[in-house]
Amino acid sequence: MSLFGKLFKKSSKEPVIFEDERSEPVELKSIPFNLNDTLRDAANVLAYEAQSKSVSIIFRVKKNVPSKVIGDRYKLAKVLNEIIGNAIDFTDKREDVIVQIERNEKNEESVELHFEVIDSGVGIDQRAVEEILMPMLTSDKRARTFGIEGEGLERARDIIHAMHGSIQMKCQEKKGCRVLFFVQLGAKDLTEKRHYRLPSKAGVGLKTLVVDDDAGSAKAIVPMLEYFRHEVTIGEIDDLYDVTGYDLVMVSSRFWSDELQNRFENLSPRPKIVMIESMIQHHHIEDRALEYVDWLIYKPFTQQFVYEMLAALYSDVLSHAPEAEETIPKTQDTEPSEGVETVSQAVEAFLNGGNIEQGGADEEGRCICCKYSHQFFVAADGLQWCSNNYAEFVERLKEAIWKFVKADKVVVGMVQKGELEKTAEYCAKMKAPLAELGIYKLACLCDLLESACKEGRTKDVEMLSKSFGYVLSQTISALDQFIEQAKYKIRD
Repeated sequence: MSLFGKLFKKSSKEPVIFEDERSEPVELKSIPFNLNDTLRDAANVLAYEAQSKSVSIIFRVKKNVPSKVIGDRYKLAKVLNEIIGNAIDFTDKREDVIVQIERNEKNEESVELHFEVIDSGVGIDQRAVEEILMPMLTSDKRARTFGIEGEGLERARDIIHAMHGSIQMKCQEKKGCRVLFFVQLGAKDLTEKRHYRLPSKAGVGLKTLVVDDDAGSAKAIVPMLEYFRHEVTIGEIDDLYDVTGYDLVMVSSRFWSDELQNRFENLSPRPKIVMIESMIQHHHIEDRALEYVDWLIYKPFTQQFVYEMLAALYSDVLSHAPEAEETIPKTQDTEPSEGVETVSQAVEAFLNGGNIEQGGADEEGRCICCKYSHQFFVAADGLQWCSNNYAEFVERLKEAIWKFVKADKVVVGMVQKGELEKTAEYCAKMKAPLAELGIYKLACLCDLLESACKEGRTKDVEMLSKSFGYVLSQTISALDQFIEQAKYKIRD
């Protein structure tokens, strides 16, 4: 079946034309948001469809595209979900869906972003595009007035028009489609572009080797690394056996082996090792490998993911969005006085956004989610617990929000009263259901706080309880964003 046939399903009867029928007006909100977070959330929502066909989503974002914009994040996400979702539906197995984004710098009145979504599927007859699809996309009439059914592109079209943009399609039968659209957004400073500034120069200008199992993804991350003036080489598996001279090595989890790890362990000096994992197509990773690597980065890659990785690896700071006003309280780099209790290594790593080391007493009872502690929320993991049932998953997320929305006040209150045993019990009850839903950072925080309370480590308890409010608020924000974007996946 062609894309036209499946997406719109031509009516079997003669169409009834309602010349004066129009779509409902679109109401837009105007709030600041991070564009890269929106791309990540779209990948989360579409993870199951992409995984079922082994389709990779690749974001290619030009350097002139800003991260901080002002507009309706949820409506833009709905457009991306509809259009990328359709592209996945009609892309052949084990092929890529490319999402290219650039800015029209000639428009000095707003941030005019141009999107192009490219698939390699069955395509559409060009005559159908010219005679039916394009008239529908350029109008504000209901799709059925053109003798077609379906609301996907109709919804996307209406939002794009409300954002002072337009949409068009270029298709060929058996050669796929290109959906092009642009929208206009605001910004606090229209002259700014990326907004990513590392807190330390140590993460800038590194010699980097990228060995990924997907050539398209490997190419996509190059400009993101070059933004920080990295010298990037895309290599093959054999290149991993001689990484002398590289500061940073990024390797797909699919290529990891005991032999490779042993070779890395014998290097001196050893480069930073980052494991690449797909948010969409998960691969089993051995615990030993997760304990060894310095960072785990998810694809589809975004500039935000790259920023967080470099900030944590080379700056010892919390990996959060650079525009966030709140931060987790960071530990100080001062020498401890004799007899004065200090923050433990695991808690210090958590607070500073670093890798949580496994070993010794920490290894016993350490929640597996702590290995993913830099991720507030990975929807693909939570979906697996619900058999990829979006309706059930959303209900469980809503239940979690309702249940834990005031957890920070509960925790801080008990800590202030010195009720550490009750605090440990409360955290123990929280961490398992959170980890099942893919809510990793908060689950790890609960695990660390539980352990600190049981062992009476007052300095750890103090620092972790102070960070609870920030981690909880960021987690709930991520869950709210996903729930809003997942609504269209749920059918009554």
